[in-house]
Amino acid sequence: MAKKSTRNKNNTENFVKSIIIGSFLGIILCISLLFLSAFVLTKSSNIPHLAVSPLVMMIAGCGAFAGGYIGARILKQNGMLCGMVCGFVMFVILFIAGLVTVRDSLSLTTLIRLLLMLLTGAVGGILGVNKRKKIKY
Repeated sequence: MAKKSTRNKNNTENFVKSIIIGSFLGIILCISLLFLSAFVLTKSSNIPHLAVSPLVMMIAGCGAFAGGYIGARILKQNGMLCGMVCGFVMFVILFIAGLVTVRDSLSLTTLIRLLLMLLTGAVGGILGVNKRKKIKY
């Protein structure tokens, strides 16, 4: 009986560890891409203001994809679940950051961003689990 409890504890610890690492690296990617896009937007005067919101959505999706992929590669199982949880954790962090910095509120765009991050995180997780190691000849 003790072995089963220890195994479940290890599985839970591995799951949490993979979520933390995947989400952290996904957030780092998001921040890096946001800084890069902010630099490009300030240097270029011909980019329309309406392009900013879709750009932020794409960056959030890329970050969630990367976070889900990395988390699932670490966990090596349950890719969809791992990716979705990474996407959700990243969404919560980005949403709280938006509340603090720009007084962002819950809107239709926020819900679309949540769905996008859940979906791209899940796809990243699925691809991360199914990625085969390179065969060395």
